[in-house]
Amino acid sequence: MAPPTKYKTAAAKLEAMRAKRTRYYARCREMILAKRRERYHANKNRQGDGDSSNDECTDDHSDDHHESLETLADCIAMVKYAKDDFMQHVRSPRTFTLGVFTKYTKSIPDAPGGHGD
Repeated sequence: MAPPTKYKTAAAKLEAMRAKRTRYYARCREMILAKRRERYHANKNRQGDGDSSNDECTDDHSDDHHESLETLADCIAMVKYAKDDFMQHVRSPRTFTLGVFTKYTKSIPDAPGGHGD
């Protein structure tokens, strides 16, 4: 047998949930504020390390993020990261590139005025 309905209206349920959250916050206030302070300072330090803009980017590999590549090791590392990202999205690079090249060659006209294969 199912237990009886605890709250008859949506407003009563909402009020009970608010009271529960208020009790939780009162009990754990110091821990919650400490976590907030820690996140605030971590974000503030991260923004001040070299990026003077206020735009927070969640994707480290975004197109508008330009890093200076000063050494050969930096260039090689960048290529490796790009390859790893590519491999996550494409399981068989050879099949993928053959498909791209096939589409490209079919788009080239065979004769002047032709439309390809």
